Amino acid sequence: MSGQEHVPRQGACLIAANHLSFADPIALALATPRPLFLMAREELFHIPVLHTLMRVFLAFPVRTGDTDHRAIRHTIRLLQNGAAVALFPEGGIAMSGRLEPLRSGAALLAMRTGAALVPAALSGTQRILPHPRMVPRRARGGVRVAFGPPLDVSALPPGLSRHEQERWLTERLRTAIAALLPEELRPVNVR
Repeated sequence: MSGQEHVPRQGACLIAANHLSFADPIALALATPRPLFLMAREELFHIPVLHTLMRVFLAFPVRTGDTDHRAIRHTIRLLQNGAAVALFPEGGIAMSGRLEPLRSGAALLAMRTGAALVPAALSGTQRILPHPRMVPRRARGGVRVAFGPPLDVSALPPGLSRHEQERWLTERLRTAIAALLPEELRPVNVR
């Protein structure tokens, strides 16, 4: 673990991480120095053992494939109440193992709530629980979780439309996550 000092100990905090494995939410929750609510794929709540584990780790379901307004409203309420929430803005597990393009939801939530937007990078979880396996195995080399400094949401360039601001912040977030990753997980076009 590194960079835990970048996670605000109180107040609204949105942690955005890359996504390699179903083990990512647990690794991220264990590494975060405060209680962390997790957005998790709704299908995981239909698996009895995982359902219980997800609730223990403060996870709440989000529908994938379209905009889940219920999950967005829940996330906004959590952030407005000063909670820390984690999400995986790639929108799913990166099958290539490298950081994929990000969806703009993290930027939109940070802009709307004023939450600190903290980039995070995970590595090694893909060895514990490689997709699509559901039974963990020993990970040689261990798991690494790194947090970067929060992005300054108030520093958006003036004169941009809301959509352009979301895109600008999303690209900054992707660059920040990529910088925290080991070389073999970084996207080819981001250094």
